[in-house]
Amino acid sequence: MVHLPLFLLSLTIFDYTQSREMHPILPDSEKCFDTYTDVQPINLSNLTKTCVETLSEAYNCRGLALVSNEILLLECNETDGGDVATPPKGCYRLLKRDGGEGVVCQRFKRRNLCEVIKTPANLAIEVYCDRSARGIVTVKQLKLV
Repeated sequence: MVHLPLFLLSLTIFDYTQSREMHPILPDSEKCFDTYTDVQPINLSNLTKTCVETLSEAYNCRGLALVSNEILLLECNETDGGDVATPPKGCYRLLKRDGGEGVVCQRFKRRNLCEVIKTPANLAIEVYCDRSARGIVTVKQLKLV
Protein backbone atom coordinates (compact mmCIF):
# COMPACT_ATOMS: atom_id res chain seq x y z
CA MET A 1 0.00 0.00 0.00
CA VAL A 2 2.97 2.33 0.64
CA HIS A 3 4.09 1.89 -2.97
CA LEU A 4 0.88 3.35 -4.44
CA PRO A 5 1.61 7.03 -3.48
CA LEU A 6 5.18 6.66 -4.77
CA PHE A 7 3.86 5.21 -8.05
CA LEU A 8 1.37 8.07 -8.43
CA LEU A 9 4.11 10.64 -7.76
CA SER A 10 6.34 8.97 -10.37
CA LEU A 11 3.49 8.93 -12.87
CA THR A 12 2.79 12.63 -12.25
CA ILE A 13 6.44 13.60 -12.77
CA PHE A 14 6.63 11.46 -15.93
CA ASP A 15 3.44 13.04 -17.26
CA TYR A 16 4.76 16.55 -16.51
CA THR A 17 8.02 16.00 -18.40
CA GLN A 18 6.25 14.41 -21.36
CA SER A 19 3.61 17.12 -21.77
CA ARG A 20 5.74 20.20 -21.08
CA GLU A 21 5.71 23.02 -23.58
CA MET A 22 9.03 23.40 -25.37
CA HIS A 23 10.76 26.77 -25.81
CA PRO A 24 11.34 27.18 -29.57
CA ILE A 25 14.26 29.22 -30.90
CA LEU A 26 12.88 32.47 -32.31
CA PRO A 27 14.49 33.49 -35.61
CA ASP A 28 14.08 37.23 -35.00
CA SER A 29 16.09 37.17 -31.78
CA GLU A 30 19.83 37.68 -31.39
CA LYS A 31 19.89 35.11 -28.59
CA CYS A 32 22.98 32.98 -27.94
CA PHE A 33 23.04 29.34 -26.83
CA ASP A 34 25.58 27.09 -25.13
CA THR A 35 26.78 24.16 -27.22
CA TYR A 36 28.88 21.17 -26.24
CA THR A 37 29.89 17.76 -27.54
CA ASP A 38 27.23 15.43 -26.19
CA VAL A 39 29.57 12.49 -25.59
CA GLN A 40 31.81 14.40 -23.16
CA PRO A 41 31.06 15.54 -19.60
CA ILE A 42 29.82 19.13 -19.58
CA ASN A 43 32.35 21.59 -18.18
CA LEU A 44 33.33 25.18 -18.86
CA SER A 45 36.31 24.23 -21.04
CA ASN A 46 34.20 22.45 -23.66
CA LEU A 47 31.26 24.89 -23.76
CA THR A 48 31.01 27.13 -26.82
CA LYS A 49 28.36 29.69 -27.74
CA THR A 50 26.44 30.16 -30.95
CA CYS A 51 24.05 33.02 -31.70
CA VAL A 52 21.09 33.52 -34.02
CA GLU A 53 22.26 35.44 -37.08
CA THR A 54 21.68 35.93 -40.80
CA LEU A 55 23.86 33.40 -42.60
CA SER A 56 25.06 34.42 -46.07
CA GLU A 57 26.45 30.91 -46.64
CA ALA A 58 22.96 29.45 -46.14
CA TYR A 59 20.69 31.38 -48.54
CA ASN A 60 20.70 34.40 -46.14
CA CYS A 61 18.53 32.41 -43.75
CA ARG A 62 18.36 33.14 -40.04
CA GLY A 63 20.02 30.37 -38.11
CA LEU A 64 22.88 29.08 -36.00
CA ALA A 65 26.36 28.40 -37.40
CA LEU A 66 27.71 25.55 -35.30
CA VAL A 67 31.32 24.66 -34.40
CA SER A 68 30.66 21.23 -35.93
CA ASN A 69 30.42 22.89 -39.40
CA GLU A 70 26.66 22.29 -39.40
CA ILE A 71 24.02 25.00 -39.82
CA LEU A 72 20.69 24.99 -38.02
CA LEU A 73 18.16 26.91 -40.14
CA LEU A 74 15.44 28.78 -38.27
CA GLU A 75 13.77 30.88 -40.96
CA CYS A 76 14.26 31.21 -44.71
CA ASN A 77 12.46 33.14 -47.42
CA GLU A 78 11.11 31.57 -50.62
CA THR A 79 14.46 31.84 -52.42
CA ASP A 80 16.25 29.41 -50.13
CA GLY A 81 17.28 26.99 -52.82
CA GLY A 82 14.13 24.99 -53.44
CA ASP A 83 10.76 23.90 -52.16
CA VAL A 84 11.33 22.31 -48.78
CA ALA A 85 8.60 21.28 -46.37
CA THR A 86 8.53 23.17 -43.08
CA PRO A 87 9.52 20.86 -40.19
CA PRO A 88 7.02 20.33 -37.35
CA LYS A 89 7.04 22.64 -34.32
CA GLY A 90 10.19 22.15 -32.26
CA CYS A 91 12.11 20.72 -35.23
CA TYR A 92 14.56 22.51 -37.51
CA ARG A 93 16.26 22.03 -40.87
CA LEU A 94 19.94 21.18 -40.56
CA LEU A 95 22.59 21.61 -43.24
CA LYS A 96 25.08 18.83 -42.51
CA ARG A 97 28.82 19.12 -42.95
CA ASP A 98 28.76 16.57 -45.80
CA GLY A 99 26.47 18.90 -47.77
CA GLY A 100 23.32 16.92 -47.04
CA GLU A 101 20.24 18.18 -45.30
CA GLY A 102 18.21 16.77 -42.45
CA VAL A 103 15.81 17.62 -39.65
CA VAL A 104 16.66 17.71 -35.94
CA CYS A 105 14.19 18.15 -33.11
CA GLN A 106 14.29 19.65 -29.66
CA ARG A 107 13.92 17.21 -26.77
CA PHE A 108 13.85 17.34 -23.00
CA LYS A 109 16.84 15.80 -21.19
CA ARG A 110 15.65 14.78 -17.75
CA ARG A 111 19.19 14.23 -16.50
CA ASN A 112 19.98 17.97 -16.47
CA LEU A 113 16.43 19.37 -16.86
CA CYS A 114 17.26 21.07 -20.17
CA GLU A 115 15.79 21.24 -23.64
CA VAL A 116 18.45 20.38 -26.21
CA ILE A 117 18.86 19.81 -29.91
CA LYS A 118 21.39 17.11 -30.79
CA THR A 119 22.99 17.12 -34.25
CA PRO A 120 24.36 14.11 -36.17
CA ALA A 121 27.89 15.32 -35.26
CA ASN A 122 27.02 14.81 -31.53
CA LEU A 123 26.84 18.53 -30.85
CA ALA A 124 24.19 19.48 -28.30
CA ILE A 125 22.58 22.92 -28.41
CA GLU A 126 21.17 23.86 -25.01
CA VAL A 127 17.98 25.71 -25.93
CA TYR A 128 16.45 26.14 -22.48
CA CYS A 129 17.25 24.99 -18.94
CA ASP A 130 15.08 25.20 -15.88
CA ARG A 131 16.67 27.90 -13.68
CA SER A 132 16.87 25.46 -10.78
CA ALA A 133 18.86 23.05 -12.99
CA ARG A 134 21.81 25.45 -13.04
CA GLY A 135 22.44 24.60 -9.42
CA ILE A 136 22.59 20.85 -10.09
CA VAL A 137 26.12 19.52 -10.42
CA THR A 138 26.94 15.86 -10.85
CA VAL A 139 30.34 14.88 -9.52
CA LYS A 140 31.60 11.57 -10.89
CA GLN A 141 35.10 11.72 -9.43
CA LEU A 142 36.70 14.08 -6.97
CA LYS A 143 40.46 14.41 -6.85
CA LEU A 144 42.05 16.37 -4.01
CA VAL A 145 45.46 17.92 -4.66
